[in-house]
Amino acid sequence: MKPLKIAIGVGGRFHSDHMALALSQLGHEPELFSSQPAFKFPESVKSQVSSILYPEVIFRVMRKLGQPQLGSDFKMTQFGQRLASRLASEPWDVFIGWSSFSKEALERKVASRQVLMRDSSHITVQMDILAREHEKLGIPFRRDQTAEKRELQEYQLADQIFVLSQFAERSFLSQGVPSEKLKVIRLGVDTTLFHPGPSKSRPQQTPLRVVYFGSLSVRKGIHYFLECSKKFKENEVEFHCVGNVDPDLEDWIPRNPQVRFYPAMPQTQLAKFLREMDVFLFPTLEDGFGQTLVQAMASGLVSIVTPYCGAAELVSSNEGILVESASAAALEDAIVQLLKDPKKVNHLKESSVKKARDIHWGHYQTQLQKFFGLGRNPGIA
Repeated sequence: MKPLKIAIGVGGRFHSDHMALALSQLGHEPELFSSQPAFKFPESVKSQVSSILYPEVIFRVMRKLGQPQLGSDFKMTQFGQRLASRLASEPWDVFIGWSSFSKEALERKVASRQVLMRDSSHITVQMDILAREHEKLGIPFRRDQTAEKRELQEYQLADQIFVLSQFAERSFLSQGVPSEKLKVIRLGVDTTLFHPGPSKSRPQQTPLRVVYFGSLSVRKGIHYFLECSKKFKENEVEFHCVGNVDPDLEDWIPRNPQVRFYPAMPQTQLAKFLREMDVFLFPTLEDGFGQTLVQAMASGLVSIVTPYCGAAELVSSNEGILVESASAAALEDAIVQLLKDPKKVNHLKESSVKKARDIHWGHYQTQLQKFFGLGRNPGIA
């Protein structure tokens, strides 16, 4: 079988760099079309990146002018149109396009085989969850009608839809998308970067160190994290929050002085920071996968997570605690369990690291190999 000529289209980066690298190592010929400049990508794939920068530039300008939605709509449509024009100029065996950015390419049938990559759950399910939660909080919610309309068209046009979990797959099935159109391909974690520190048991008299990292947003359920933090004394539990605050929740932050806040960190700094923590508290309301969860597991943290996270499917009772979604009380009960049994904390941390060893990027490459065929190398280190 000859190598496949594969076009990857993404309005940003997401995990497209890992996809391009894996396909290259399988012997295929990928070219990655992104709204980001090539220098934003790792050295291993820079030569494969072709940038379409104009939509990204306008999006950022509009965001600074206080018009993020207009900028987002512009980026989706303009990147999609320019991507389709670029791809139409030469033949492709496969097109893999990220959702919201691929409608025009799919319409023009730029490749013999057309795949849509959706990182989250079905967009209507996602929007419904967010709308309900914003209403509960009394925070205005503007449904992204442009993205939703584009994605519903993309779901129809694509030959195949890649999703990252069975949770995401079920959301598509609930909206009438046929099962034969869906393919679950889970992401990996860099275990050379995210790993535990020197092995040591947690002293019983020290506070339990609980962390959340990622975007501080309604979608991630961070308001439940903040509400839960009020239930504990500082000598019992330390709460740490790493990430940028969504504008919708800026007013919530001053109400929680017992939480220590940090801006988003580079991956190397974050990995080191996580080695000092005990628990990853992840109250997400909707995550197609949730790569932060597997990064936390690889770092030796106990996971407290809701079932509305795709990566939670990888967490058994040996590695963490699955809790009810949208409930600060459920988060509180899980932390109390760990406070009562320090030995359990140490056991769960060890088991998390062992599980994470199987969730590496080499496994992601194996999944792609099964789908596309042709492979020279057994895996990615």
